[in-house]
Formats: sequence, structure tokens, C-alpha cells
Amino acid sequence: MALGPLVACHPTRSEAARGLSDDDFYMPAEVVVMLDEAGDALQTLDLSVTKTLDPAADATPLSYDFAPGGLKKQVNAQGGSAKPSNAQGSSRPKPTDATGGYKQLDVKPAASPGGNATDSKQFGISYAPYREDHQCKSQDDINSDLQQLSRYYSTVRIYGTDCEQVGKVVQAAKPLGMKIFAGIWDPKNIDEEVKLLQEGVGDNWDLIHFVSVGNEQVNSGQATAADMASAVAEARTLLRQAGFNGPVTTVDTFGAYQRNAQLGEASDHCTINAHAYFDSTISADNAGQWLKNTVDDVRKACPPSKKVVVTETGWPTQGNSNGQAIPGVEEQAAALNSMRSLFAQDPSQVYFFSAFNDLWKDPGSMNTEKYWGINNHAA
Repeated sequence: MALGPLVACHPTRSEAARGLSDDDFYMPAEVVVMLDEAGDALQTLDLSVTKTLDPAADATPLSYDFAPGGLKKQVNAQGGSAKPSNAQGSSRPKPTDATGGYKQLDVKPAASPGGNATDSKQFGISYAPYREDHQCKSQDDINSDLQQLSRYYSTVRIYGTDCEQVGKVVQAAKPLGMKIFAGIWDPKNIDEEVKLLQEGVGDNWDLIHFVSVGNEQVNSGQATAADMASAVAEARTLLRQAGFNGPVTTVDTFGAYQRNAQLGEASDHCTINAHAYFDSTISADNAGQWLKNTVDDVRKACPPSKKVVVTETGWPTQGNSNGQAIPGVEEQAAALNSMRSLFAQDPSQVYFFSAFNDLWKDPGSMNTEKYWGINNHAA
């Protein structure tokens, strides 16, 4: 099955992107500490951190009432899927613009006693199984990635069924005790994607925590709320027949959920992407409070019986400044620690974005799209 290219769901207003370069602004060198997988110090480095110092440069910062995030499907001018071409003739999506990450240096989430997540009492993490050259990661690659992630996260979110990713992630997650937040990428191709999901899962439906249908389809204008409500209902029926009895949802931006009650009514949970970086009034250390306020606002718009789950949130480590929102290694640490602190009582409510640097992506209008990874090595 061929899916369209993956591109960013973050704001791409070219008129607002200032295109700053490394030659524009500098702060004095800062000291950071490299950590190994266990969180122990390996070495100390001096880094020159790029920051905006000229107030005039931030005269027109980006500010949104909602913050698009994650991956979406790109369509061509005729409205059809834009299929990539490569030497191997692969039908998998060509990853392009979407958010990724850099090296987490000083955020040290507590590991479970055995080093692996055995339930959903830890934060979740989003994960894309693509290499820098746009090819699919191998089973060994995914095994290694999840082994590392399992120290800190109990659930891994994936977005689709291409690259045989469902079966590969199931095989890697099962011995680690991790759960999977699976995704049906194309709401117009539910029957085929459910079949691929079922093939990948096999008899391991107990590992599947949620299944989402689409990612930010309403926010991107690719579907209406009514379209997505119908897609969720269709997917739920097919998934029940396949043996999955857990929550089925559609993921969209928090703004889309606030403006479209039908999304919350159709989904078993209200699942939102929310990134404080795209609010120019929010500094990294206030990201946690911003996220808490956002969740509270969405909760008011969703049915009282529905839980609000943040399916993407994070902070970039490279790229352009957006008012008070400044990318950086230390800033990412401050943002993540802020969010961890405020959501410590229910960490399963939050999925951080993203596991590793996603170097297969294009820079995007803010030059951040590769650099959202929060693990301590680049993928």
C-alpha cells in the first residue's frame, strides 16, 4: 500500500518565518554534560548556542491559538497522494517536513526498577521508523531503539502501517513490556490499513494501548469533523472484529478539538497534539504550565466521560527563535522537566515528541523540523 509523503503539521507561514542563520546571533559558550543511556555523565562540552538577541528580529513572532504538530499527509496540486520515487521503488511514504529532535543531555526520567516499562505508569514517546536516507529502519534498528526507550517510557506511539513497522515494533516491544499506540494513517483507506495492522499485531492485541485514525486531518483541512467521526466509527467496527477492544480515537490539534465537539464525541479519548514552542509568549520553563492550561481548556470542550491525552508535545533544540520560545539543548531540558513535573501524577496522559533526531525531514519554515528528539543520541 502506498501512502503519501509525511510532512510537518506545524505552522508554515512563510511570511512569518524570519530565516535566521547561525551567523546572526550568538550567546557565550555554555557548558553541557553528555550522558550515557543510564543517565551517567560521559563528558563535558562547551557549546555556542544560537539565540535571538535583537528585539527587532522578534518584532513579528509567531503566535497561534493552537499549535499544529507531528506528521501529516502531503497531497499534490490535483488532490492526490504525492508518491515518492527512489532506487528501490519503495511504496513507503517519503519523509519530508515533520518535527524531530536533537540530543537530550540533562533530562533524566526515572527508569522502572528493571530498566524496562512494564505498564502505562510512565510517559509515552512518539517514534518514526525511518533512517536519514528515507529508507525503513530494520528490525535490528528498531530493537535497539526501543531497548533504549524502554528505560524511560512505557508506551511508544507510531503513526501508520508502512515499512512493516507494526510487526517490527510489536516484536521489539513485547519482550520489553512496552505498549503500543498504533496508528491508521489514511482515514480514506481504513479497510486496508486495519488489515495491515492486524497482520503486524498477530495475536498480540494486548500490546496495543490505543489506535488512532488519522493525524491532524481536520486542522490541515484534509477532512471535516464529520468525516473523521465516520472514519473512527468504521475503524472501531473493523478493529473489534479483528480482536481489539481498546480505545479508538482521532488525533488532532487542541484547537481542532476545541472548535469541533464532534471529534470528542466520536473518539474514546480526546487525543491532542500541543506544542508550546509555537506560542511566541511562552518560554521553555513555562511549557509545563502552558500544557496544563491547554489540557484544562480541551477538557471543557470534550464530553465529561472522555480523558484528554496529549499525543505529542516537546521542544526543539535547533532552529529559529519564536519570540520567547527559543530552541536549545538547555531549553529543551527545561521544557521537558517542566512538563514532567506538572504531569507526574498521570504520566500516561502525555506522549513526548519525538524519540530521536528525525534527520530524514526537511528543515521547515522555522528550521526546527529535524531537531525535536529527546533521547541522548541522534537516530
